[in-house]
Amino acid sequence: MLLHERGIHRNYGNNGGNLMSSLAQASDEGTQTTSEGKQGLLRLTDDEIFGNNFAFNLAGHETTANTVAAALVLLAAHPESQTWLAEELEEVQSNFAGLPDPLS
Repeated sequence: MLLHERGIHRNYGNNGGNLMSSLAQASDEGTQTTSEGKQGLLRLTDDEIFGNNFAFNLAGHETTANTVAAALVLLAAHPESQTWLAEELEEVQSNFAGLPDPLS
């Protein structure tokens, strides 16, 4: 995946608009001006890219899992909210009546 994103960046010069594209671009280019006024390359290594990607994926998974778990605890503690949520879901679902089921 990283090699694919690097190839897109090198061949077409554009950013794919996603995290991996941005990290691949950061591994290909970048300059840093030192205190002496000299410019040196500042690039991400493959290990840094994989480490960042792992951290972002783990952080995204953990926050989602914790949010869903907290919501379920609150719903269990407040049955009136369960009724309200069921009504809201039915109303939203009725807006999609006649459309193909996206899960089938």
